Amino acid sequence: MKKVFCTAAIGVILCLGMAAQANAAVQYSNDFENPSSSDPTVAWPEWVMFGGGSAQAVNGRIEWDATGGNNDWLRLDQELPDNYVFEFDFFYQEDRNGRFSVWPFCNEGDSIFESYNYFMRKNTHFFNGADTTPSEGSFDMTLPLDANPHRMRVEVTGDHVLLLYKNQGEGGWILMDDRDFPAKDNPRYVQLGYNSDDGVAGAFFIDNFTLSERSSNQATVERSIEAADFVANTPVPVSLTLSAGGAVPSLTITEDFPENWTAENISNGGVLSDGVINWSFSSLDESLTLTYDAVPPRLILNQDAIFSGSVNSGNGDDRIVGDTLLSVELPYLYRESIDYDFSGSPVDGKNYPTGTEYGVLYCQDRDGIPSDQPYERPGDGSAPAIDAEYNFPADADFYQGSPEMSTFLSEAYTFAGYRDEGEAWLEKGASDTGTNLGSIDAGDWFRYTFDLGDGDQVLIVNVSVNTWHSADNFPGVTENYVDVYVDNKFKGEIEAPVTSANEFNFFTVGPFEVSGGEHSIVIAFPGEVAPCMIGRLEVVRIEGIGRVERKLTEDGFFEPGAPVTVSLTADSLYGTYTPIIEEIIPDNVQVSDLGGGELVGDRILFNLDPTTTSQTVTYTVTPPEGVKFLLFDGLCDVGLPLAKTVFGDVSVTNEVWLFGDPTEESTDDFEGSDLSEPWFVEYGSDPALSTDYEEGVVITLADGLLTFEADTISMPDKFNEWSGGRRAPMILRNDVPEGDWRIETSLKLNDVFARSEFHVGLAVTYNEAGDADITKDEYLFGFYGGEIRVERTNDASLGALGYHEITDEYDWLESVWDGNVEAKIAVTKRSDELIFSAQLPGNPWQLVGAPVSETRQPTRVGLFSKVWGSECFSITEFDYFALNALDEFTGVEAWELY
Repeated sequence: MKKVFCTAAIGVILCLGMAAQANAAVQYSNDFENPSSSDPTVAWPEWVMFGGGSAQAVNGRIEWDATGGNNDWLRLDQELPDNYVFEFDFFYQEDRNGRFSVWPFCNEGDSIFESYNYFMRKNTHFFNGADTTPSEGSFDMTLPLDANPHRMRVEVTGDHVLLLYKNQGEGGWILMDDRDFPAKDNPRYVQLGYNSDDGVAGAFFIDNFTLSERSSNQATVERSIEAADFVANTPVPVSLTLSAGGAVPSLTITEDFPENWTAENISNGGVLSDGVINWSFSSLDESLTLTYDAVPPRLILNQDAIFSGSVNSGNGDDRIVGDTLLSVELPYLYRESIDYDFSGSPVDGKNYPTGTEYGVLYCQDRDGIPSDQPYERPGDGSAPAIDAEYNFPADADFYQGSPEMSTFLSEAYTFAGYRDEGEAWLEKGASDTGTNLGSIDAGDWFRYTFDLGDGDQVLIVNVSVNTWHSADNFPGVTENYVDVYVDNKFKGEIEAPVTSANEFNFFTVGPFEVSGGEHSIVIAFPGEVAPCMIGRLEVVRIEGIGRVERKLTEDGFFEPGAPVTVSLTADSLYGTYTPIIEEIIPDNVQVSDLGGGELVGDRILFNLDPTTTSQTVTYTVTPPEGVKFLLFDGLCDVGLPLAKTVFGDVSVTNEVWLFGDPTEESTDDFEGSDLSEPWFVEYGSDPALSTDYEEGVVITLADGLLTFEADTISMPDKFNEWSGGRRAPMILRNDVPEGDWRIETSLKLNDVFARSEFHVGLAVTYNEAGDADITKDEYLFGFYGGEIRVERTNDASLGALGYHEITDEYDWLESVWDGNVEAKIAVTKRSDELIFSAQLPGNPWQLVGAPVSETRQPTRVGLFSKVWGSECFSITEFDYFALNALDEFTGVEAWELY
């Protein structure tokens, strides 16, 4: 007879089997709710503290801060069986320098040096007590404060460990690492913990921890994806190998393929329903191989496709093992790390790799030939004009001032042997790492030459840059620079901000058009201070880049029941562009005159001919009587692997419904030099941050303009209004009409630190000034990077209107500095709805998302400036603020939505 000891406590279920059983004998779960003490070892004695003391049982989870030193770990005091799995929610705040350690198993008293473990942070990796593998940067586990935590899973079979996660707790399991750990004597335990490298407080927590023994008598299923990557609309063969561990009375398999994909050619009677394939078997005692074809959509929105699934053989669901992740095929011409020894002479040079599709060509066969000419920017040292020439020596391939291949960080720290599995977002950049170039000095340059074959094409250059500790070694330095040349012509400058952590980040130059044949690309380092390391050069070759713009009515309004002609114009921006369009039509409308498109469900599909200029197609929709507005949406292939939203008009509205007939008008033109009643300034009040919320806020009135500046002064999240408590500065008034009303302003961005980490515009609030929790109590509406966005605090984004056609950050910043990022934005209250609308220069008013149901009476309306991250700021100029009471809307009898 086997004894089982079970205890029950609030939030805890613990069952310990005293001997091995066929069914899972060890079960432990804890949601960490309702602790009896803030000390987790008192609240749950089965958790044992190893040093430190900063782990706290608060907020229904276990949290760490930065005060616990370097050994602040918790061990679950439960002996482990041979085979088990544990899971937990995990949150690590971005922009913090430390490590969260996970021991799949350890002995009592083990530290990170006595027992191998994983460091989970921005550059997550396996730690063997002395060195780190696999590559840092392949998995960035850090998150912004408003994000959901990741779900982590560790599977242990004897000494073999798999580390997996669900991105913010959603989708399928993503495999991070698969390896044998060194054996440890029994008893073995699970241990978790955090230690800080910089002593800066932040949010680090775990929640919903579960651990269970894995049964030996159960079926296993392993997935094999028979492709290295995927392309649009092209089937990917998938097989599931089913192995029965003895006779299994019944078995169900559930396969969940990626979102927006379809499945074809399903074997063994599998049934497809709601995006999931289900197989059922009985009395199974043999192995089977199940197959199907996974088909990507014709327009791809996500770079990574995640497969997930489960198998149940009577002991609960277990995951399908094997391949889980497939990435879109990216059009790399050359994608290699550049950790090569450039110290060879012209006679005995270092050979370069040949790349993947086209070889890299050098002066003498494939030898890299050094030069004695350093790079100096022409003129006054500022960034050259586009296509300005610099004559790099024709008989050499590089100049390197420090050929010993060491770095100022450490001669041994060269990333040798690291895996390189990350992927780059072509348009925006990503974190990754590989090998590095070694010591880089100002004046160094490196040339790579390619034969592109026949035909004109478009190139994009991505460079992986590490700026770690530049500020420490060169006081006052905030940015490192990299210049990119093609055929000795300047094509762009990379401005890489100095980081406080050891991380590589991708930066993009391009796109630019080139002819076929041989071309050289040079990366050069002009600044007084060069980056500490360069990780990889990527050259992307495509045929062309374009965009599609939608045009509805000239003024943005329509008459209910009258037809609306929709025009879609595809423009080539670079090279030869082949437009593919999926236009999503509004509900309940009649569609006619398709203009060569094919109506499939709620979409019209267009496949247009290649163009170097532009072409236009049209279709017609007729709305039903009584409709107040129509919302349009659509996707287009822009020539890059990922599809984009169709630009231009997104709505037509009933003009009276949107603007109303004012019964009382109030407009402040911001004349004078000071704010006056009914305005007041409300600063942050969240006690979670010990900071001066007025520091860094500058509000000025001059020349009929209100200028609103918010600078975090290196205090991360100081003005992040999303983070629970009141933080962002607001310029408010409380004279809000009781009935229907409309507020409107005109704003222009004068300066920002980057295209992200700021949100500025109109605020509508339903809380009090000192509220510690602002969840769902505020609507924030205005500029948010390359779009106009409305969001409800700590809840969700409710709509966005894109306006910037190229997603390159520095192209967008130039638009800001040139004064081209401006708009009118408005919020209209109609009965129990809030309507958000915007007007970009030269365009009609457009809705930003569907109206939002809101029955509460607002307490305040006005302006806000939200900034988060570190060292971020924004400066915004407001031209006026209008607050109008409106008559009741009766212009439409029916209340169809769209």
